[in-house]
Amino acid sequence: MEFLNFSEAEIETTRKALAFISKDELDLAVIPSDLPVIKTENYLTECEQFLDPERTIGTENLWATIVFPNSRTSRHKLLVNKEKITGLGYVHSLTNELVHLSNFSKFFKDNGHLYTFNQEKMLERHYHEFLLWAKFQAKRISIRTYTLMMWHQANGDAPPADGRYQFSEITLSNHGVERCLQELAACDNVAALRDGYWDLLGVLALYLGELGFYQKEAEPSRIDDQFPAEALDRWLGLENVLGFYRVLQKTPHYGLWPENKRALRRLIITMESHCKEAFKEAASA
Repeated sequence: MEFLNFSEAEIETTRKALAFISKDELDLAVIPSDLPVIKTENYLTECEQFLDPERTIGTENLWATIVFPNSRTSRHKLLVNKEKITGLGYVHSLTNELVHLSNFSKFFKDNGHLYTFNQEKMLERHYHEFLLWAKFQAKRISIRTYTLMMWHQANGDAPPADGRYQFSEITLSNHGVERCLQELAACDNVAALRDGYWDLLGVLALYLGELGFYQKEAEPSRIDDQFPAEALDRWLGLENVLGFYRVLQKTPHYGLWPENKRALRRLIITMESHCKEAFKEAASA
């Protein structure tokens, strides 16, 4: 990797952070050795310059973005938004995007590049399910690296004597889950409902990915006392959501993705059916 506009201290911290990630989770062998990692003050402009709007992969965000070779660039790039990054935030953003690059590179090698996909091929190759899993996985790992590096920033380079990291408090973001649930409740047509449903799944994957660093069992309410169990039960079915979480947890690296993708699809279809029934009930009330 070629770091541009990063200090030597930031580069060294990034290397230390990557040591908290296993090879199964992030295969550096598939990362281009000359990958430009660019912290830029012109993030949105560079995204417009290098991202083909018809060839985005679905992980692009305001903090950092992986650019795959496309009609606008012949090489991979990792763009980091300097304006959005504070403190060790670059560790979180870089890790998130590198995990995406590793997983998507493997998926494209197995299935052909997304640029060649039509809707039929997306369904056939489980792309929509893969995208949700990829978001969960990248969030889980990036939260880990960021949180552990924050611990070391406060406590020094040496690991805990007993090997167990402990934190005085846990601060979570639900990544818009409650907002999406409110928008579902406000839907007045089936098309809006479907869009709202998939928006909810996307932010739910991120939220569960953050929880996934802190727990091995699918028990969100033990970590987050604001977990919107009632609303999720109404719109998706709480047991379906917990099943979704369990399958994501059972897939900690790409090697297990083929084994679990069909179970993930079944849960997504079940949750969508539940969502439609909840919409019908609300409309007839």
